[in-house]
Amino acid sequence: MRSHPKEARPLSTKEPVHIVLKSEWAIGPSSLLQHADFVDRTIRAWAKKCGVKIYELVNVGNHLHLVVVLTKLSLYRKFIRMITALIARHVGQRNRGVGRATPIGQR
Repeated sequence: MRSHPKEARPLSTKEPVHIVLKSEWAIGPSSLLQHADFVDRTIRAWAKKCGVKIYELVNVGNHLHLVVVLTKLSLYRKFIRMITALIARHVGQRNRGVGRATPIGQR
């Protein structure tokens, strides 16, 4: 049975939120475990910049589990948009041999 929600799930700024970021392409050399240092540095740097407190961060290879507390929903959107873009660009470029993306603060 499938659900057809009429509105977005609510995000709390008071309670911890569990977020799962999954990629079907993250296998072999594109596995997130192969890029674990970059993924960890990027997420922690942008969490600090966007006021997101990380309680737990687990890299499983093809997906990430984050338990975070958000301060502002607008900063949450920026945080998610930036970490997903930077991680995807880094992993994709390494596969194509074009170069490497760097997390904020590492340039």
